[in-house]
Amino acid sequence: MSARRRQRSAASSAARSDSGAKRTGGAQSTGAVGSGEMRAGGIDWTAASAEEIVPALAASELHLDAAVAGAIRNRVAQIVMAEPAEGLAIAQALLGAMQRRARGLDAETRAIVWRAHAEACLLSGRTRMAHRSYERASRAATAARQPGLLGEILVGRVHVLSLVGQTAAVERLARRAATLLRRAGNTIYLGKLYMNRGNAHYQREDYPRAHEFYRKASDVFAEAGLEDATWAGLLINQAIAASHLGRVGDARRIFLEAEAACQRLGLDALCAHARYDRAFLEAAGGDYRAALGLLEDAGEIFEREGMLDMTASAQRARAEIYIDLGMAEEAIELARGAARRFAKEEMPLDAMIARVHEGRALLRSGQPDESAEILQKAERFFLERKLRPRRADALLQQARAQLAAGEMAGAARHARQARGVADRLGLARLRTQAEGVIAESLLARRRFADAERILAPTLKQARRQAAPQRVALWELAGRVA
Repeated sequence: MSARRRQRSAASSAARSDSGAKRTGGAQSTGAVGSGEMRAGGIDWTAASAEEIVPALAASELHLDAAVAGAIRNRVAQIVMAEPAEGLAIAQALLGAMQRRARGLDAETRAIVWRAHAEACLLSGRTRMAHRSYERASRAATAARQPGLLGEILVGRVHVLSLVGQTAAVERLARRAATLLRRAGNTIYLGKLYMNRGNAHYQREDYPRAHEFYRKASDVFAEAGLEDATWAGLLINQAIAASHLGRVGDARRIFLEAEAACQRLGLDALCAHARYDRAFLEAAGGDYRAALGLLEDAGEIFEREGMLDMTASAQRARAEIYIDLGMAEEAIELARGAARRFAKEEMPLDAMIARVHEGRALLRSGQPDESAEILQKAERFFLERKLRPRRADALLQQARAQLAAGEMAGAARHARQARGVADRLGLARLRTQAEGVIAESLLARRRFADAERILAPTLKQARRQAAPQRVALWELAGRVA
């Protein structure tokens, strides 16, 4: 697998999680909370722990209104960045309190509660629940005629919709959110919207546009002097984009800056995100020991904090590396487990990417027919969703499965299709790998001169490949010679 592809498939999950939607910023108010409402029932909502807040929310005498809900939502936003499970516990208790008082609550209060729940679900990897809670928050804010609050909620919805593949809705809601936020003069959330629009472009593998929106967000945050969880998350996204644009030195520097910022701010879960993504930068350079160490450390934090999507992402990432190391059985188990977790969270794109890794691992374990079946499904899935780089990779993997099965003509045909997509999209690494498969099929048919002709320019690009692909190309060239 190419360095570019490995980074892409791993980093996509981090890009999903490092959003303005999740990184709402601990001090960001909904606008509903005045200084007199920070304390109710003897509890200071701005500093209380989950152990204090959860029982208080269960008390029948608690008066829940927009001010109290807003104060608790702000506290959730603070806690959830460092302790996702604790933040989620508060958000769920707040939702329970609202549901017990449903008839007596106004629409603004309901909007704030559903928003708090959506944000906590998103950071803890519960994408399906976050999607539904954001929808309810939007309806309630609209009913309350609170355009400023609705604009902030739509920022979160833009991100979630990009995760579940509703790209048309992303653009529509992003335009609406921008209009509402500009009218309200809310520049911070406009920066978060830029960040989430960058994430949406990242999901479509449009890295230059993603980088452009991240830069816009960075400019907004710098002007505001913002150095909080949102800003730290943006650093990670910028590092990911830099890695895809071939700026490896910049990517490593920004990753380390992000890790240091997270440690300084006490954001352990976000620090795990930074280490998770940096692992793929190390793997691309061939340092698998360091990469696996970073992934295992990050995975333990994700699992401890109940971050379902990122736990699955760590599984999938380790599967990729195990494939390169020839540990096929371990990779199959990890990839299948990741696919199940993603499917449960209604994240079909991530689930299918995990299935592709399963297909690759099956091929490595000597099961080309089973591999080809999975890869054919993946190629159709990516074609339907117009994810051209993903489709090109699935075609390439199908070609490799056909090589292993002795179907040389089919292997060459699929590899040429992959090469065509790579040429149109400017994916140099994928093109190089596709030409390697074409040369392999020519070699098997004893067309040595044609294989050598294909490989000659390809070998000049070999040093741009990750270590396993570089070695494979040189080994193939040796057999041709």
